[in-house]
Parts: sequence; structure tokens; C-alpha cells
Amino acid sequence: MELALEQVVDGFVRGWVYSRALATTQLKCLGQHYHVSFGAVINGRSDEFLIFDQGQPANVADFGRTISQQYPQLAHWLTIFSQTPSDYASVLAPLGYQPLYRETLMSCGLSDVRFEPQSNVQRLSATTILPNNAEFAKQPFALERIDDAQLGQYLIDIEGQLAAVARLVSWPEGIALVDSVVTAPSFRRRGLARQLMQQLLNDAVAKNCQHSVLVASALGAPLYRQLGYRDRAEVLIFRREQTS
Repeated sequence: MELALEQVVDGFVRGWVYSRALATTQLKCLGQHYHVSFGAVINGRSDEFLIFDQGQPANVADFGRTISQQYPQLAHWLTIFSQTPSDYASVLAPLGYQPLYRETLMSCGLSDVRFEPQSNVQRLSATTILPNNAEFAKQPFALERIDDAQLGQYLIDIEGQLAAVARLVSWPEGIALVDSVVTAPSFRRRGLARQLMQQLLNDAVAKNCQHSVLVASALGAPLYRQLGYRDRAEVLIFRREQTS
């Protein structure tokens, strides 16, 4: 049985925050609204607000207006999950929001997932020797979380060079989040992202997960569709700069 969209959104938000969390990160869930406070400035914002909307730009504008009134000087991002294409940009622009990214929320059932084990994919452990070129990854390894059973950090090492990385968050509720799948530029077009994904999904099944969720860029979405993921909603990310 396919997850309801509300479950996909909730599974993604909670998993994404868990994957990226700093010691200072806090997540507040307010119905279909979420507030992530990182406790530090990351990519130009200290907070991110997320909302699941069903094609009602006026509701999103009201939410953005409330945020702006409560946190008038806060640099933050506003992320919208929507199944219905809508002109969010025009209703958010008067509030000072600028469009940043457009991505796709996807989900996949894991009942029939069985891939050949990928021997060149490693899960980060205390004995892993990290290559020197780890800086290409958007999200660096969280070495202090190596023993975290719910967070798997994966890599492919080719001749002493870090070629590709990914993360997997496995929830007891049976939902697995795939996050931060990145291939180094010099190793692209070798099928490494596919190998990572196959091993991650094998491990998710081994942890009794029945579903997987992720957010894909336009570049990554075709691979995920080939692996069985289905588009569930647009993800529209807006930025509001700090005001004086």
C-alpha cells in the first residue's frame, strides 16, 4: 500500500532533519507546518519553515506573513510541498521571498526491492580511512555519529579518492529516507549513484523498512524513477534575507 502524501512529507521532513541535525538543531511540528531551527547559520539561513499545501497559494502567503511578523529580522528559507502547480512566487514576492530551488518529492515501496550487493559501497565505521577529497560533498561526514544505528553514512572509494557519498535514515515506523547522494565531478557517468542507491535500499529492506522517501533534483530524478520511485509533489524553496 502506498503512503499517503501527508506521510511522505512527514517522513521526509523528520528524516532530513535527523540526517542533517547539529547538536543545536530543533524541530517543531505544527500540524502540516514545520519549523527547523539549526542553531547555526547554514547556507545563509539559521531557520527553515516547511509547509504542505494543496494548491492554495493564499494559505502559503498567510503562513509566510505570519513568519515575517513573528521573526521580522530572521534570515530563513520557506519550503512548500505541493501537488498542484500554483504561482507561489507572485504571492510571496511582496513579503520579501525570492525563489531558490525547485525539486521533486518522491516515494517508493520496498516490498519487491532486491538488488545484488554492491561490494564497493562502504558504510562509514570507526575503521574507515577517509580519502582526502571529501570536501566535494554537500554534507560532510558526521564522524561523531558513526555509531548511530538509525543513520547510515555511505561512500565509494576508488583508488584512494572519495568518489561518491550518500546517507540513509531508517525509522522504526518503516520509512527510510535517502539523503545527500553526491558523486564527485571527476567520477560521474560511471553508475556510482546507482550502486549507492541499490546498496542503501538493500540495507533499508534489511532494517524492515517498507517505504523510502527522498527529494530529488532534476538531475537525479531520472535515476530514482528507474529504481521505482514515483513523483509525489513539487518542492519549492524560497529564501528571505535578514532585514534590519
